[in-house]
Amino acid sequence: MRVKLKRDFQRLHASRKRASDALFSVHLADNGLDHPRLGLIVSKKCGNAVARNRIKRIVREAFRLSQYELPSGYDIGVYWRPGAPVELEEVRKALLELCRKSLM
Repeated sequence: MRVKLKRDFQRLHASRKRASDALFSVHLADNGLDHPRLGLIVSKKCGNAVARNRIKRIVREAFRLSQYELPSGYDIGVYWRPGAPVELEEVRKALLELCRKSLM
């Protein structure tokens, strides 16, 4: 349930369905599947490898907990903003809200 291919990330980046807040930016693109997939982009500006991996673990867990509430049939690209606080419940709520907002 992950976006891994370069062409899929390029499709996400070119998509016009996007929304953002202080934590991260979300891009949505149709994937032709019956479930959502997650793609993460966390730059080196967010910290060392330990900090970046922690961010990715928390976002993946937020996706796992809310995958049935997210819109199916979309790839979801999460572009993390440097300096944003990392709390699981806050990330989960923001992910759901931004996905809904980007589909409007």
